[in-house]
Amino acid sequence: MPYRTSLASQIEARLSDYIRSPNTPTDLRGLAQTLGALPIYADLGGCLLIRPNCELLEVEWDDDSEPTNLIEPRERSVALVLGAEKYPELSALLPPRPADVRDCVHCGGKGRIHLPEIDAPPLCGPCGARGWIDRAMALDAYGATVHPLAEGEPFSIVRNLEGDVAVAVCDGSASWGPGFEASRLGGRVIAETLLQSTDRTPDRMRRAFTNAQRSTVDAFYKKEEFSPSYGAVAAYVTPEAACIGWAGDCFACVVRQAQIVHYTGEEAKALPHQNVWATAIVGDDRDPETVLMDIAGPWDLQSGDYLLLGSSEVEIAESAEPDIGGYTYTSPRHAVERMLEAAHRAQPQREHSLVAIRVV
Repeated sequence: MPYRTSLASQIEARLSDYIRSPNTPTDLRGLAQTLGALPIYADLGGCLLIRPNCELLEVEWDDDSEPTNLIEPRERSVALVLGAEKYPELSALLPPRPADVRDCVHCGGKGRIHLPEIDAPPLCGPCGARGWIDRAMALDAYGATVHPLAEGEPFSIVRNLEGDVAVAVCDGSASWGPGFEASRLGGRVIAETLLQSTDRTPDRMRRAFTNAQRSTVDAFYKKEEFSPSYGAVAAYVTPEAACIGWAGDCFACVVRQAQIVHYTGEEAKALPHQNVWATAIVGDDRDPETVLMDIAGPWDLQSGDYLLLGSSEVEIAESAEPDIGGYTYTSPRHAVERMLEAAHRAQPQREHSLVAIRVV
């Protein structure tokens, strides 16, 4: 589009001036030259940059890894709001407010959280500092693992342009074979299949678990060794509902106003595949079409709800820790950190994983 061509020229000019300016810090000048990107915001944690093609990058000072492309809608929005304060032309990349969206309940439509005795109110994360929530920003997700026993994460979170989220959490703790390694592959395959498949959601869930078993067989099964097995729980989530699939003893639940309103443990009582060992995904040479799993939902979701998906022992630790807040959380990260902290205290030698999704 014409404005993009004009904006690219403006960014290129800004970048050239930034590199030549004697007032530019040496480290930021080197970063701009290396990445071909204009720094638009920097603090003690890192730097945000934009390339002439409008690609947004994040560099963390204490991380030697490659720069991260910002693709999550909230992260992009916050970066652009910060950048537009210094370079006003970047505001052209922020979408206009549609007529049918609602004010963000966290900032009251202001885009910033106004707190007593703070002169510079912080930007509002849930709405991307825009002051309003559209469908693409309605689901806020975060995941983490404590005491990892293999490289990578045993969970995967992916989303499409419409804002739907596909997530899978796997647990290889009970496997005698390479279950931890298999759980990493299984989580990625399940989440990506859920997002890419065009089947109806229940069929899509079955296909995702079948694909995960096939991938596990191809990658890890050796006849002379124990076969890898792992539990898994997955969800395809829209702002209105979640479809859940699980095999083994991983769990999912919806927390609404500090109360659990949906729970796989309750659903399993009425479903045929309750045996943990029978339902775990097993990476051997059995027919992948015989994968046993259970499906629940669609579970209804409301603004303020938390959908939690975790490995087997996390829920046990949560219920055994009355001091951690009675399922009251301030953000997905807060929920994950509190529950994993409790799980690690209860069983410090086990790998624990959890993903939390908040409906904003």
